[in-house]
Amino acid sequence: MDSSPVLSEDPTDYNFRDGQPQDQSKPVMRRKRFLGLTVEPAIFLAMMGSNMSGILLTNLLMIKTCEYMKLPINCTEMESQSGGPYEKQIQPYVATIGMYKLIFETVPPAVMSFFIGSWSDTYGRKPLMLAPLIGYCFNFLLLILFTWFNLAPMYVILTSTPLVIFGSSMIFFTGAFCYITDVSPKEDLSFRLALAEGMLYLGILCGNTAAPYLFSLFPSHGYEAVFGISLGMCVCAFLCVLFFTPESIKNVEASLGQRLKALFDYKQVADLFRVCFGHHEGYSRPIRLIIVAVSMLSLLAMEGTLSTAFLFARNKFSWDVKQFSIYVDAALLINIVGVLLGTVIFSKWAKLPNEPLSCFGYFLKCCGYLIGGLGNAGWYLYLSSAVGGFGGMTSPLNRAIMADTIPKKDIGKLFAIVSAFVTAIPIVAALSYTFLYNNTMSTFPGAVYLFSAALSAVSCVALGVVVIMRKFYNPHAYTLAEENDNHDNI
Repeated sequence: MDSSPVLSEDPTDYNFRDGQPQDQSKPVMRRKRFLGLTVEPAIFLAMMGSNMSGILLTNLLMIKTCEYMKLPINCTEMESQSGGPYEKQIQPYVATIGMYKLIFETVPPAVMSFFIGSWSDTYGRKPLMLAPLIGYCFNFLLLILFTWFNLAPMYVILTSTPLVIFGSSMIFFTGAFCYITDVSPKEDLSFRLALAEGMLYLGILCGNTAAPYLFSLFPSHGYEAVFGISLGMCVCAFLCVLFFTPESIKNVEASLGQRLKALFDYKQVADLFRVCFGHHEGYSRPIRLIIVAVSMLSLLAMEGTLSTAFLFARNKFSWDVKQFSIYVDAALLINIVGVLLGTVIFSKWAKLPNEPLSCFGYFLKCCGYLIGGLGNAGWYLYLSSAVGGFGGMTSPLNRAIMADTIPKKDIGKLFAIVSAFVTAIPIVAALSYTFLYNNTMSTFPGAVYLFSAALSAVSCVALGVVVIMRKFYNPHAYTLAEENDNHDNI
């Protein structure tokens, strides 16, 4: 028998433990899972914890910057009221800190992604999920210390050091999506990825909603309390993965030293590019490259629109922060419903192919952006979110399409390199959309939405090309090849 790593299709299969087959004569205890959930609860807890603290960290930095600049105002009152003209001095400094913090948190994990993709295909997915959660736990501990001590606001960047060492959310989601792909049958993969996406957005929604209320419960130590609750949620997420998520890569015999040595093997980078961008039979490579490009365009449109959405709503509809917050929560809720309902109806029940569904999703996104940009009243933004709600299913559908163009044993390489490429998108989106908005705000502020509509239209056409390619490509080619390889190894 071949001793190379194999995938367990059943996440509740406990016939393998620690890479060793168990005695089949003994009864095997199987854990029943609600809705077949695997890593989804951990995704929800991690996202709720990180967003709950993130929404308050900016406000804390505003106060610390005010104190650091020794401005002649009561800095703590900035929590509930505007700092007036002094905010023009504070906000640029806080924005600069945020930019440096973002770069510090994302660039090293992006470089790490080139190594961990190949590594996880051999040594497992759980380390990719567990390590970042450890990093977030230490991150929240450092944020509590940062709150207690009278430190310059720039020191907040150092609180992200654990995320640089252990990996950020990018590494966590690479492991999570690879795990879901490993354990999900092909016919259920789109729905499983959509369920994970829904849990992600639900965590963001709950975190944004809960943070102000939890903060108000602890008037004297609100920041420490919220950071502590976020820490507790990450600990719970860590325990969910550690004890309730069986490893999907089985029969791996390697010591800790061998695993660590293999992690930094530069040959893995060459192998990653060879597998992801090397020549393959049929149209698998062009399909894969198109989907990667389309995913990046979609993220650019989403991040760019979000970066200017409040300025647009305030300029065109005179919305305040409360009105905009209500809209953001409503848009998130619509997106959750759209992702789950769309994949259940069209993919799971109707059994429609992923490619035309994703194409339809981008068409709806394009329509939604057009409504938002051309609308002349605030309710048009709600209508825009409602029309584009089903467009949220494009993200899990695109992952399922990519997974279908590469052997399952190499899926970690593909998802890791995609994660590395999209790292720069939020920064590029903020710069490009801010430039566009600043040059059109007095004449046509909705130009940013029309630009996003154009990107979605390009994505829709590209998916149409993929639909045509699929007619000339055997989508089961890799499945058959892997079955033949497994048969030869027996």
